Amino acid sequence: MDIGRSAAVRSPLDFGPARILCIRGVESARMCVKETCGADDLDECRSLCEDTATVLEALVEMLERPYETYRAVSLRRMIEAGLATVVECGAECAEHADDVVSCAACATDCAGAADALRQLLRELADDDADERSSAT
Repeated sequence: MDIGRSAAVRSPLDFGPARILCIRGVESARMCVKETCGADDLDECRSLCEDTATVLEALVEMLERPYETYRAVSLRRMIEAGLATVVECGAECAEHADDVVSCAACATDCAGAADALRQLLRELADDDADERSSAT
């Protein structure tokens, strides 16, 4: 057993809820891309949904792995990137929600993922603060 590595494991953070909401975001974004593929006036929406699905898929993979101190910075950056994409995609889809059913679902799922990612960032910040205070 690698003692240095096992010592790096932090207190358990519950990534499950954020992971589930990100998976829903991926599914909704992919459905939105599929349903808007022929509409020229929805190019920006489609592009943002593609980007969102890609970023969230990578984030889901990161959230499936145990949280360890050496991953903190990269995980935080990925969560911030995921948050930025879901906010942007959700806003764009909300503009088309009355006309395209998948855009309405995507806007809703993006809002849920954004809330979960904001909460996760708060939990990471709290965990960092706890670790700093225990180190002093």
